[in-house]
Amino acid sequence: MTLIIPGLQFQKAFFLTQQDICIAVHGECIAIFVL
Repeated sequence: MTLIIPGLQFQKAFFLTQQDICIAVHGECIAIFVL
């Protein structure tokens, strides 16, 4: 499952939990993968 969440500001990709990963580009979170 992939949630596209534009507009959220993050400095870099990071682990939300041990299974959820936010992928950020240029400081903006473009996708959160819920594995």
